[in-house]
Amino acid sequence: PPPFGPARNGIILSSGNGDIVKVDPTTLARTILVGGSTFDFGPDFSRDGTKFLFLRGAPADCGKSDCGLYLMAANADGSDIRQLTPGMPKLDWADWSPDGSKIAFLTADPKGSDRVLAVVNADGSGLQVDTVGRPVYPAGWLPPNGDEIVIRGEHITARDLPVGIYAVKLDGSGRRPLTTRPAHSDNDYQTVAISQDGHLIAYRDDGDPGGFQQHILDLRTGVDRILPGPKGQLGGNFSPDGTKIAYLRGVVGDLIQLVVAPVDGSTTGTLLGKAAPWGPDGPTIGYSWTADGSAILANYDSEQVARFVPIDGSKPIDIDHGNLALPTNQRLAP
Repeated sequence: PPPFGPARNGIILSSGNGDIVKVDPTTLARTILVGGSTFDFGPDFSRDGTKFLFLRGAPADCGKSDCGLYLMAANADGSDIRQLTPGMPKLDWADWSPDGSKIAFLTADPKGSDRVLAVVNADGSGLQVDTVGRPVYPAGWLPPNGDEIVIRGEHITARDLPVGIYAVKLDGSGRRPLTTRPAHSDNDYQTVAISQDGHLIAYRDDGDPGGFQQHILDLRTGVDRILPGPKGQLGGNFSPDGTKIAYLRGVVGDLIQLVVAPVDGSTTGTLLGKAAPWGPDGPTIGYSWTADGSAILANYDSEQVARFVPIDGSKPIDIDHGNLALPTNQRLAP
């Protein structure tokens, strides 16, 4: 399939209890693709559907306080498993380049204090850490060309760039602002997401006493608007066709719940699936779209379950159980 936009649903992978498993969403049959004594989790397919990356716990006897995680890769059928990096501390985000030749990821800087952008080739060569030269939080490759990374600039010292959303080339050159409104605080412009056509940016503002709100910024016109609905909106993930956005909303009882809403703001959206509590590190629901945009794949960490959640309101299906049961969907050509 093309690297951005809707595609046909392929297989689903998940990672409950430290193995990478293939799950049939109809029969719920599970086939282990990567097993053994190692703890493996967080699979994510390349955009062409031929490979997937995953994370592996590094041995605890590395002689450092944080041995980190190995970034791993394999073919879609589980063959040719390969380690791409040494143990990388604070590794918690990774994204395939549009052509599948590189993986950008977030890790600690050489001093171990701040999180910086790193990149490695898909064969494990060419590892580079802190390619941008400052702490950032990446959101992904900017469509449709995919030759820039969208980042949230982190405000660390008084001499840093203002907090905002930027596009930058992987080597740190060509940095340009995508936002023009001055940040309300150092906590503004959080949880950045990019539409598949590269025209829209979603982000969460820093909130007020009434709660956070979800913004949609049109990069073509510069218009920045707030999605309608109750305050307490956070997160954000555009559907493959760019017409809808999934996010989390605070609901009664200090819980959060998935919402799918139209990007044009014509309605306040539809609540989906079960409500879940906040955790010590934030929301306990992680989510992504299926390749065709018909459902959400969600990890309910408080329950240790992965669910297939149709956006038409049909009953969700439990597809995996266990610690860090993080699901992902293979993209196939239409």
